[in-house]
Amino acid sequence: MKTLFSGNAIWQLVLQSDTMTWFVYIILLLMSLACWSVFFYKLINWRIRFKNLKTAIIHIKNADDLDDVLHTSSKLANTLPGYFLSRVLAKLKLLLGPNKENLNDQKWDFLQNYLDQTLDNIVQKERSFLPVLSVSAAVAPLLGLFGTIWGLVHAFVDISQKQVADIATIAPGIAEALMTTLAGLMVAIPAVVMFYYLSNKVIEIDLQAENLSDRFMMLVQKLFSKTGE
Repeated sequence: MKTLFSGNAIWQLVLQSDTMTWFVYIILLLMSLACWSVFFYKLINWRIRFKNLKTAIIHIKNADDLDDVLHTSSKLANTLPGYFLSRVLAKLKLLLGPNKENLNDQKWDFLQNYLDQTLDNIVQKERSFLPVLSVSAAVAPLLGLFGTIWGLVHAFVDISQKQVADIATIAPGIAEALMTTLAGLMVAIPAVVMFYYLSNKVIEIDLQAENLSDRFMMLVQKLFSKTGE
């Protein structure tokens, strides 16, 4: 009893687990690694995206014509704002035609809808890999509970075979069974926190991208008048 609950007792419980319990541990470990990988990957990438978006917003705010926007798009090529500006510039060029005529109501609405669709596509892309966190947060406790039930069944089977029900016999088996629940919670709790934290970051990116879109539309309004049908 003293040996069981001394120093490395938890590690000893893990080592003496059966094949099914080890399988649960491995799955939980892989889920945890996936969650932390997604978390740090998103943090690093979004830090760069926020910086690029702020730079693009400042440049568009100070832009005088579409050439300035094109220069900003080229300067920020292969970035989120660069992708957005290049797409909307191409669409605007198509709507204006070779003569760069004014935008009528239909073309203006089409441009606005295209901007909204592009923003939606960007936000949807930024949500990639977030389901890994939400699924892990939901599945990990259930997987840990499965391991616990499995361990308890084996513990009670051992008790019935030994026909002894003292605490020294029961405690190790129950402790071993509960370890998978603990492991499941250790995966699920950080996954929940990471999911909601990153979801808020997606909202911030969405707001920054909408700000960039609004700045672009204000510039277009200044440069091209809106006419009727």
